[in-house]
Amino acid sequence: MSERAELIEQIDFLHWLKAILNFKAGQVEDTDPELADHYDARWNEASDEIGQLQAQLYEIEASISRREKIADAAYGRYP
Repeated sequence: MSERAELIEQIDFLHWLKAILNFKAGQVEDTDPELADHYDARWNEASDEIGQLQAQLYEIEASISRREKIADAAYGRYP
């Protein structure tokens, strides 16, 4: 699996995890605020991690785009 595909898979998993954490926090918010805060903190951590992974993904995609432009120019596809 490519690094790009792995990043996409990790991002998808973290989005799923955030949904689960949000659901769990909502369920215990009234009965156990401390546990709800724990879920919220983990949700924030997952959000931060998604941001970092998306930045890495952007860099990979920008690199791919640059390589494609160079290759296209070498074959005369771009004036």
